[in-house]
Amino acid sequence: MSIWRFCIKSLWQSLTQLHSTEEDDENSKNRHYRPRHLGYRAVHYRVPMKDSDETKVYDWMENDQVEIQVVSALTHAWAEVGHDIIYKTYAFGEPTLEERRTLDALNGLIQSGDLLLESFQEMVAKRTTLPFQYREQLTVFLRSFFRSERNAGDEDDDLEHAAFPRGEGIYILFKFLEEKGLNTPMKVRHSLKKLRYPYEHHEKEQRIRKSFNPVPTFAPDMSVVVCLIRDLLREKAYKAPSGHKTARDMCAIMMSALTILQYALGGADEAGDYLQKTSMTPAQIDSMNFLLESPKRYATLNGGYPQHVVEDLLQDAWNWFFTSASDPASLCGFFFCLAEMGCMKPVDPNTQISQLNIGPLSTVGTTDVTGEAGAVTPLARASVQSLCYAGSKPSASGT
Repeated sequence: MSIWRFCIKSLWQSLTQLHSTEEDDENSKNRHYRPRHLGYRAVHYRVPMKDSDETKVYDWMENDQVEIQVVSALTHAWAEVGHDIIYKTYAFGEPTLEERRTLDALNGLIQSGDLLLESFQEMVAKRTTLPFQYREQLTVFLRSFFRSERNAGDEDDDLEHAAFPRGEGIYILFKFLEEKGLNTPMKVRHSLKKLRYPYEHHEKEQRIRKSFNPVPTFAPDMSVVVCLIRDLLREKAYKAPSGHKTARDMCAIMMSALTILQYALGGADEAGDYLQKTSMTPAQIDSMNFLLESPKRYATLNGGYPQHVVEDLLQDAWNWFFTSASDPASLCGFFFCLAEMGCMKPVDPNTQISQLNIGPLSTVGTTDVTGEAGAVTPLARASVQSLCYAGSKPSASGT
């Protein structure tokens, strides 16, 4: 019996020692597993604390710093799980090789997820915040906006009913947005939504339309352009550059303002009828008619006409536009601001003259703001203090 007992005891000790050695080897492999991925990587900020930051919970000492680690929510979740498994062995036991590998693989997935999220964020930012470089890009965006919002088809006829801006309206809107630093998809979309385009915009449009006196009727494809710019100008008042204006500049700017009026109202006849409803003195009407019909316009736009002579002919109309720009209810003053910004497409003198088709104004039917004996009323000679033109003077010569 003693021999058998000895043999059994020796065999048991050998098996126990072998099992212990295998466990030690396994534990050693587990402890020395080398992860293939980066693990926990964060942006570290060290913030020096001040006495004023002292709270009831912490008492800061001199030169104390707090470290803030910034990671994604995905990485934080992975770190929380990994911390419990790796560092709390007293509660969970030593992690196995499979557990360490799985945790490492999860870290790789998390890093891939972070990269995909960063890439996705950049794609969205590029699509929504990258400025429009060309008006064609603005056209494509507006077309997409109106189609997606109305769930319309691909036919342009569907867009007509959505008051889709076209042609010169797109150019005017593009130049205005560019001038004001608002030419990004996100900002334009926000403004369109604010005015409740394309579904419930009628009430907003009517309110903006009635803010002008006389009340205009806009061409369907210009309504969204005028209303959008009008709403944005209230938030960012335009200040005209101060300094001397040449006769050529005065003529070009005022003719551009009148051309915008013609586009906005849908034609030359409509623009002419609207101008007849505004308040002008006979001298201002004569000066305005120079812009509308004078054969001297070509030489003026080319700079070939005597400066002082043309300035005298244009000054009354210039003062009228300038004064109108200080009146929030003036549509002509509003378009004068846009012309001053350079929102009209630059063209040669012949083209600019051919674009403006409004006929000459008549003193009959035009409100005369003069007093007795042709004296100009205080309203007409009031100095211009405008949101649009703060800091500049109405005189072309700067005097």
